[in-house]
Amino acid sequence: MLGCEERFTAPDERIRGRSLPQKRTVSARAQRRTLIAGLRSFRAFGKRTILTTTRSRDSAGSCVEVETFINEFWTSKQRAANSPYHA
Repeated sequence: MLGCEERFTAPDERIRGRSLPQKRTVSARAQRRTLIAGLRSFRAFGKRTILTTTRSRDSAGSCVEVETFINEFWTSKQRAANSPYHA
């Protein structure tokens, strides 16, 4: 982002009877770095994550590149229970 960062505010959470601060802000950039590091290092099912770039065009015809992470992030039972294709 050019000169500005989005902020994420976590809701109040209770862990083991202790209260965490009601608001915790984390920059969008820090969240993105954490997510990317987690996806890259994921090896729960014995395969390393493959990082590639998907290229496409947006509605205006401009080229868009998106980082793409390929791995089995969900088990087959999780996929069956949470299929985005069920209408």
